[in-house]
Amino acid sequence: MLRRNLYLTWVTLFIATTLFAAPATAKSTKQTVKGPTGQTLTVSATEVRDGQILTVTGAKYNKKVGIYLAFCVVGAKGSVPGPCGGGVNTAGSATSSVWISSNPPAYGKSLAVPFSKSGGFESKIKVSRYIGTVDCTVAKCAVVTRADHTQSANRKADVIIPMKFKK
Repeated sequence: MLRRNLYLTWVTLFIATTLFAAPATAKSTKQTVKGPTGQTLTVSATEVRDGQILTVTGAKYNKKVGIYLAFCVVGAKGSVPGPCGGGVNTAGSATSSVWISSNPPAYGKSLAVPFSKSGGFESKIKVSRYIGTVDCTVAKCAVVTRADHTQSANRKADVIIPMKFKK
C-alpha cells in the first residue's frame, strides 16, 4: 500500500509539474520590415485572427511626407496598396487606418496624428478577414504605410508586412 501511495504521489507530482509549472509559450510572429528610404515598420503579429488588433510602430519616416497606416490588399509591385480597410479615415475614428502627418492641410489638422520628432509613430490597427468583398485568406493583404493623398504617387513611403490569417 505504501508503495502504491508513493507511486501515485510521484505520478501526481509529475502531472502537476508538467501542466502547471511549464508556462505555455505562444509563437511570436512579430516582424520588422525596412522601407525604401531606411524607415522601419514593425507589427506585433503576422499570423492573425479575424478582428485582431495589432500594435504597429514606425521609425525614421520622412516627416515631410504624410502617410496612411492601414490594412490593405496588396497588388503588383509598384502599385498603390488598396483597397484598404477603413477607407479614407476622414472622421479620424476608423480602426483599420490612421492618417499620420506632421504637416497636414488645414482641413486635416484635427484628423492627422503627427509623427514623433524622429519620424516615428505607434498606433493600433484592426485586421479583418475581408476588405470589402476581398477575402484575405485568399488574396495578399498586409499592414502597410503609403504616402497620403497629398502625395499619392510617391511610392517611397510604401512599406508592406503581409498578414496570414489563422484558420
